Amino acid sequence: MLNNRVAIYCRLSKEDDKQGESESIQNQKSMLLSHALKQEWEVVGIYADDDFSGTDSARPEWLKMLAECEGGNIDIVLCKTQSRFSRDMGIIEKYIHGKFVEWRIRFVSIVDNADSSNKGNKKARQIMALTNEWYVEEISDNIRAVFKDKMNKGEYIAPFAPYGYKKDEKVKNHLVIDDNTAPIVRQIYEWYLGGYGAQKITKMLNEREIPNPRKYQETQGNRKTCIYNDNDIALWNNYTVRDILHNQTYCGDTVQHRTEKISYKTSKNRRLPHSEWIIAKDTHEPIITRETYSRAQAIFSTHKRTDKTGQVHILAGKCFCYHCGALLQRNNSKGKNEYLRCRHKYDLPQDRRCATPNVSLPFVVEYINGRLQEILCEYAQGRTFSIKGKDSTVAVKQIEKLQGELAEIQKAITSLYLDKVKGVLTEEQFIMLNTEFGDRALNIKKAISKFEYEIESGERCHEKQLTAHKAIETFLADNVVTRQLITDIVDKIIIGERNEDDKVIIDVVWAF
Repeated sequence: MLNNRVAIYCRLSKEDDKQGESESIQNQKSMLLSHALKQEWEVVGIYADDDFSGTDSARPEWLKMLAECEGGNIDIVLCKTQSRFSRDMGIIEKYIHGKFVEWRIRFVSIVDNADSSNKGNKKARQIMALTNEWYVEEISDNIRAVFKDKMNKGEYIAPFAPYGYKKDEKVKNHLVIDDNTAPIVRQIYEWYLGGYGAQKITKMLNEREIPNPRKYQETQGNRKTCIYNDNDIALWNNYTVRDILHNQTYCGDTVQHRTEKISYKTSKNRRLPHSEWIIAKDTHEPIITRETYSRAQAIFSTHKRTDKTGQVHILAGKCFCYHCGALLQRNNSKGKNEYLRCRHKYDLPQDRRCATPNVSLPFVVEYINGRLQEILCEYAQGRTFSIKGKDSTVAVKQIEKLQGELAEIQKAITSLYLDKVKGVLTEEQFIMLNTEFGDRALNIKKAISKFEYEIESGERCHEKQLTAHKAIETFLADNVVTRQLITDIVDKIIIGERNEDDKVIIDVVWAF
């Protein structure tokens, strides 16, 4: 029969589980086949996506059907409801009111009486699409709210426990120490604070044939799919070691909401600023102390490279070029005399190179030791350094104000869509107003990010001051200059040109 070739499409998602048996794929197929039979349509394909959201535009069967539509092999697309085809208004507009018209395809849904051959109910279909999209957005917001509430209470809701922990069998969403792997986490931190870099630590773990976290999860039966065979060594890598060294969970806190889905319409995530992380303190037994974790983060804050022994030099990541600001590299002359030079010194023509000279590394170490002795002597004599924390009250209030304005703009944008559907606004008016609101929202988001950065900078500065003072107290007790001491109290060492006496100018920026 000409122009009666019908493709039946069914979809079921997790949110439909509560609807009961009436929403099952099988019942959808039966209903649609009966309707097609009554209409004397020729069924040329049945497509069904199980456990897929209506906003997902990567549904495999749905894409197959669209390919057949574009190929001219289908005349009618039949669904139970328009929402089975999609809950995304943009998708509805693109296909039902766009591509399907171009491909001469009729869309029919039998429960809500949507029929693209009837031009009179186009507005009703658009309002229906908008309502479906609001439904998905509301469900998404409700789920996010529930998850955030759990996070704020310190409940761990991720599918897998961090390496070193396991999920409590008695208390849901609670972490307990895994006696098999917690000692390895402690060893990683001990090695790192002892001066070994992530690459060397990775090598030591692999030499001991310790299974990496993924392999360990598989051996414990926590993974549905296994990528390692029983005899595979399952090597560690630098990224895994660094993740462990950056994970605040190990000092007893539950850290979540570090990423967030960009929108309920996409599966892509965005990294969130630290101010938006949800951190619940003291929710479970720590594997390491807070002091150990803080010391590790201080070391991470500077770029560094290990030597042939795998250890980091005492001044690594602290010395910078006065002219271009680049980090100075450690080099040696035929394996004997170590010196520092600008990493960009030979990247440019000779007449444009930085004037910063190569400087003996032992000389810089000796100079810094002398300055340290002066500073620490002043401190010991009672000339203490004040700790000043920046007041972030104004920034917090500005963020709250801007977030309120952003919420109002989102409401206004939603109203625009409604006015467009109702015909109150023309297409040109809608585009103009929507662009204007979009630009305002973008500017507000930029302003919020600026204030968030200001708050974070103040917090980091205050933490650095506290760390520096504690490091000085530690030095006064043991009188040993260590890399940890340098890390805690020296922000950067700037190497400049030679002065009239042919001495290299060195400027030390302290962390307090």
